Parts: sequence; structure tokens; C-alpha cells
Amino acid sequence: MADNSDSTERKSINIEIPDGDDTSYVSLEVPADQYDEFTRVKSDQGLTWRGLLVHAYRNLEAPDGLDPDAGQHSKLNAVRKRNGLTWKGMLLFAVRDLKEQMRKD
Repeated sequence: MADNSDSTERKSINIEIPDGDDTSYVSLEVPADQYDEFTRVKSDQGLTWRGLLVHAYRNLEAPDGLDPDAGQHSKLNAVRKRNGLTWKGMLLFAVRDLKEQMRKD
């Protein structure tokens, strides 16, 4: 879990992700300034936290043989692992990619 030994304020992100008939949850903590940046980008793009993960999923390399009928959490997790990312890394990728797209537009 997060090391709170420094004085940096941290904020929690909790994401509910459907996975077939079940629901999975992703919870993570990020520094407050990073949380604010993530929130700003997702709001500018009209996305939810899960939407940021889906954006990353659509723009990262998927593993071979990914089951098209798998639940959303299973697909996100497979792409996350294939690209060597944490859940926070998936959010970072999405935010950076979206910011780059906004610069181009």
C-alpha cells in the first residue's frame, strides 16, 4: 500500500468495473496534485475513472488470444499486465495520452 511517511497529502480513487455477472473494484491512492490533474483531464474529456482505464485499454497493446467475450475487468487487467503497468500506470498513460491529443487539436 502507499507509504504515508512523508507529508504529501494522498487521495483515493475507487473504480467499480463490471466483469461478466460479477463486479470487481480497483482502489488506489495518488498524491493530491496528481489526483487533481487526473480529475481535470477526465472532466475535460467527459470521462469517468473507468473511462480513463478504457481509454488506456483501447490505446495499449493487447495480449494475443484475449477473449473477446471476457468481462471488462478481465480485459483491462490483461492489457495492464501485458504492458507491465499498475492500475495507477494505466491512469497515467490515459491522462498523458489525452493531454497529448488535446495539444494536437
